[in-house]
Amino acid sequence: MIEDNEVMDLNIDINSLTVGEIEAVEELSGSSIDQLFSANGRKGKALRAIAYITKRRENPDFTWEDAGNLRINLTAPEENPTLPEE
Repeated sequence: MIEDNEVMDLNIDINSLTVGEIEAVEELSGSSIDQLFSANGRKGKALRAIAYITKRRENPDFTWEDAGNLRINLTAPEENPTLPEE
């Protein structure tokens, strides 16, 4: 179990999810993966489900409640100014 003030990094590569994990995300969120990431999708529940599934890979004791306590920091990759523009 994580502490309320504990910050955990959550880096998710959606392409790394297995078919079984995608099914689990859909079941936990109550929506298809396409609906979750549409403009009107339930982003909070989607992020919680994905966090829960991916964190359980490394920690089988990680709970649904733990996933709800995560603080997520979304960042875009920094551009490399030394690369020529295309």
